[in-house]
Amino acid sequence: CLLLIYLAADGYTSTQQEHLFKAYNTCVREQLIYTTAFSTVYSLAAAIAGNQLSPAVQFLLRHPDAAAAVLGLSAMSTIIQVCISHVLQQHGALVFALMMTTRQCASVLLSSLLFGHMLSLSQW
Repeated sequence: CLLLIYLAADGYTSTQQEHLFKAYNTCVREQLIYTTAFSTVYSLAAAIAGNQLSPAVQFLLRHPDAAAAVLGLSAMSTIIQVCISHVLQQHGALVFALMMTTRQCASVLLSSLLFGHMLSLSQW
């Protein structure tokens, strides 16, 4: 059930972004700013509501290596999101979905080859 929700949300998101690019003539920068602002407010509210903000900050202060990893992951995530938005704007949701499906298949095959993970017939 969770996988179906993920697939539905993923499909909706890219087609909605493509629609926004076309209908409102938005640029990549605008979509990224609005998406990031919403995500930041939502995440902050969830952390505060769950009493997790202070423990998370304290953990990062105690473990600077973890803070550096979080910053590195955030930087890479930002770069990837810019690339995704650019592909959606220039080529559309269908090309993006094809790219992501190809990447996931290649990732599974590479993992299978490099680490000896066997795939059953039903997984193909």
